[in-house]
Amino acid sequence: MADGSFVELSGGRVFVRHSKSAGSAHNIVLLHGYAFSSRNWEDIGAFSRLNRLGYSVFAPDYPGFGQSEDIPEFSIKRGDVSNSRYFVRELMNALKLDRTILLGPSMGGGMAILSSALYPERFEKLILVGPAWFSQIDVNRINLPKLFIWGENDDVAPYQNVKDSIHPDGKTRVEIVKGAGHPVYLDRTGEFFSILENFLTSG
Repeated sequence: MADGSFVELSGGRVFVRHSKSAGSAHNIVLLHGYAFSSRNWEDIGAFSRLNRLGYSVFAPDYPGFGQSEDIPEFSIKRGDVSNSRYFVRELMNALKLDRTILLGPSMGGGMAILSSALYPERFEKLILVGPAWFSQIDVNRINLPKLFIWGENDDVAPYQNVKDSIHPDGKTRVEIVKGAGHPVYLDRTGEFFSILENFLTSG
């Protein structure tokens, strides 16, 4: 089970679940979707599974979600995550994380794309799960190893809507999980982690 504590950001307190792996040189930050919180990562065992791979894990509740205070500077609305642009950077600074792997589903995927486009030097890899609200950004220009995971039956942010704007290559992988909907990590948890672990351990 992960520990939970609050960190101070500009304008308020943010709740973060965290679980450190002894001797780990790698960190991973897990964002969440619009109708979710960091609790969902706890519920599917993400902390223990990633700790076993040697990763220290940090999962915040975005301001105004879960147990985090609403911070006007980071206020967002459905379909527009532009005010989140500096959230991950501020969070990493507060947690004293230099570089990290960044994982974001749905709304969190849009935030992850925006963050990594602005300051890619802070990240090692980018994992996007049914990412939403990123049409204004060319993800192919983000020069990081990238993994996209979509549920075959995603009707919230379907892969079909963006497949022509994503170019799989040596640095970019796309995985479609059969029978899964938008929250693929909840619908097909085992398969989700199998894909994720393969990406994380593939160099």
